[in-house]
Amino acid sequence: MKGLSKNIYLALFGIIAVVLVASLFLGGFVSVSAPKGKFTGVTTFQLNIYQGFNFISVPYNDSTVKSTDCVIDNNIYHWDSVKKEYTQPAQLSDLKAGLGYWFVSGKNCSITFIGTKSTETNDIGDVPGTLKKGFSHIGGPIESVSLIDYKGECTITSENIYYWNAQTKSYENPINSIEPGKAYWVVNNNIDCSLKSSISNGGTSGGAEEVTTVPGTDTQVPQAKPSDTSVDPTPVFPMP
Repeated sequence: MKGLSKNIYLALFGIIAVVLVASLFLGGFVSVSAPKGKFTGVTTFQLNIYQGFNFISVPYNDSTVKSTDCVIDNNIYHWDSVKKEYTQPAQLSDLKAGLGYWFVSGKNCSITFIGTKSTETNDIGDVPGTLKKGFSHIGGPIESVSLIDYKGECTITSENIYYWNAQTKSYENPINSIEPGKAYWVVNNNIDCSLKSSISNGGTSGGAEEVTTVPGTDTQVPQAKPSDTSVDPTPVFPMP
């Protein structure tokens, strides 16, 4: 009997060891940071929402809502750069990685997302990994990155990227880094182009046209540089 008990203990010890090794190998432990594009175990991300207009995005490819005290009632908008019009997700679970959203709130509140697979730079855009000509409403990846480092064949600079600050109720530009949970306008004045995971070889910045037609309007918006005080440099972006 003693020998049998010893064998049972050894067997249980072996099973436990195998489970622990498998958990480490598969990344099953809870992680506080999420490397881009990899399964990292269940992580959470909290968005603080302010009363009024907010620029938000989801940090995971498989985002689900863990908790929220925000009211969802036809108050989420995404500018579709393919259709050139606003679409309205019915609920938070409909939000897609790599896309930006207006969230219009009547109060300060918060949303906590849970997920396992992080948003990558190649998730960005209505056509993933692509910036359409005109205005793109994009979301940040799981880690803060310089979009210019991933611009691929796109001739964009930090001056082509805008963030709406819900606290100051104004646009911020230029933007050097795009951050998780935030949304951005990217103004691409040239042809549709692909983002890449490395700096474009031989690419040059610039080449923007002098004027851009705002989607849905006939207004011509000067694309002046921020240093040019003769013209307001902020494009008139379409509002929901």
